[in-house]
Amino acid sequence: MPFVWRRSYAHGVVTNDDQISPSMLIVDVGRILFIGHVGVVEEHRVMVPIFAAGLDDEYKITVNGAVERVRTRIASADQVRSVDGLGKRLAVMPIDPALSPPGEPADPTRCVELLNVLAHEFSLEAWVELCSAIGLDEPDTDRPVALLEAMRLVRQSSDENVAGAEIAEQVGFSLSHLQHLFRAHLGTSIRSYRTWSRFVSLASGLADGLNITDAAAAAGFFDSAHVARSFSQTFGVSPSFVFGGKTTIHVVASTQEL
Repeated sequence: MPFVWRRSYAHGVVTNDDQISPSMLIVDVGRILFIGHVGVVEEHRVMVPIFAAGLDDEYKITVNGAVERVRTRIASADQVRSVDGLGKRLAVMPIDPALSPPGEPADPTRCVELLNVLAHEFSLEAWVELCSAIGLDEPDTDRPVALLEAMRLVRQSSDENVAGAEIAEQVGFSLSHLQHLFRAHLGTSIRSYRTWSRFVSLASGLADGLNITDAAAAAGFFDSAHVARSFSQTFGVSPSFVFGGKTTIHVVASTQEL
């Protein structure tokens, strides 16, 4: 069982009725979970698979003009969508493609139960069980060894501007072939995977007490505008929505090594 340490990062997510709603962020290897009240999230393209669940009721998701009301859903990488949490509590977990989440949560009912437990009080046991209920027990190693090494190199150098061609050369592939492997096996691009890794580092830096400017620089973002643009394009909300309120961050593991 992993070691967990905690640090509160005091901000406050404000809902449409101007009531302060405490929110939670859990950072672990290959996944970050946000729990908070969510309204309308504008159209965005997810860069890694994302699990989402309504803690109180169903929420709305729109993909290619089709609107659905769902309680739990795993969106595949590169999907363009918009979301309406209807102002209620929503759990959103971006997931590293290396963990290979299933098409749908393994146990949706249990996921909702465990999320409500975590929203009330963080429990490492509940967190581990939640990841199992989603279907994130073990990393998927049934992939080309060179691709796994390239993913490791991207995560390891996410704070640097290392060219994709340089990473491809290190694993013995052309850039075009490595790009094909990322798309075929992960459903995302090298660039998107690097940005995801930077978000993991950003969250860990904030939990470690850095302000958002310093945490962004340490994670490899050029400036605050770069963070805001990338975050909005990926999640449909600004960084201040997640980090700008009374958010408690629980760090299960600060490393990115899967």
